Parts: sequence; C-alpha cells; structure tokens
Amino acid sequence: TDWPGVRNTESFILYPTLLGTGERTLDIQLYGLKGDADLYRLYTMQDDRIYLHQGEILLSAVFEKNGVLRGDVVSVGKGSFKVREFLSGLSNTGFVELGDAQNALGMPGMINGVVLTTDGSQTEESIQNRLYSSLPVWSTLSTEKALQDTNDMLRLYYGFVDIIIVSGLLISLAIVFNFIMINVLERSREIA
Repeated sequence: TDWPGVRNTESFILYPTLLGTGERTLDIQLYGLKGDADLYRLYTMQDDRIYLHQGEILLSAVFEKNGVLRGDVVSVGKGSFKVREFLSGLSNTGFVELGDAQNALGMPGMINGVVLTTDGSQTEESIQNRLYSSLPVWSTLSTEKALQDTNDMLRLYYGFVDIIIVSGLLISLAIVFNFIMINVLERSREIA
C-alpha cells in the first residue's frame, strides 16, 4: 500500500450464511481470505499453521462435533467445498479462499474488511482518521485495544470469582460457628 504509516494490508470478506451438510443446515460465519494470508493466521487443532486452497474449506471444531467429517463436501451459498481440516476455536466459523467466497456468495470482487499492519511512523489514531475520512469504514479495532478489552473482561471475571470465594468462606465460617455453638450449648446443658 502507498499510505504513509501502513506496512502491509490483506483484504477479506466476512459474511453470515448457511452451511449445508446434506442432511442438515448449520449457521456459519464465512471468511474469505487470500490463500497465502499472513496477517490473519489459521491453526489446526494440533497448533500447526495451515493455508487455504481453492475448493476447500477449513471449519472450526464446532462443526466436527456436529457430525461434519474431513473429506465431506459441504455447500455454502452457490459453492461446494471439500472439508480439509478443523481449526482450533469454539466459534461457528469457516474459511475459504477469497475468490471462492466471493463467487459462492454471488459477490465477485466484494470485500468488507481489511487487516493492516503499521510501520510505526504514523500514530494509530491518524491512520484510523484517514480510513474514516476516505473509505466507508464502519469500525476499526487494533490489537492493543482488543487485548485491553480482553484484560478488562478478565478483571471483571476475576472480581466475580473473588466474590464467590469470599461468600463461600463466610458461609463456611457461619456453619463452623453454628456447630461450635450447638456443641457448647449441649455441653452446658450436660454440666447443669
């Protein structure tokens, strides 16, 4: 790209649609990526890097649990794809080569997302502002912002866990106190 501050870009398409397995239909978030995509990396269940090939689809492990097998031919939109591999992750996503996705969805040449890396010469905010002013951009998300959001959610989660642990300790203390008081009252009755 010739934008100052942007080192590399990769376009993609993301579209919610249906995956036909022959016997049933499942919801899928279909990604169309370039076959040699480097900025959006895909990994198998064994944590091996995997690339896209024409006519094949990579599905998240959720579909394997729903009865889809390696080698099955599935339909997405107007296209049919051979299931090559299952990917790590718990979402209902599938990945095909960008041109295959555009043709299957009846949208040749269409993209609705871009992944980009910066070279550090421009601020992230200035690049975002340029995107908003020159393209019909709905939103942007940086890796740093995504990590910050995840950490914020984890802090909230750990706060709830702490509250549950403290509540459990208070209840256990109340139960131990109750047993001690019952024991003391029974002994005082025996002494009297």
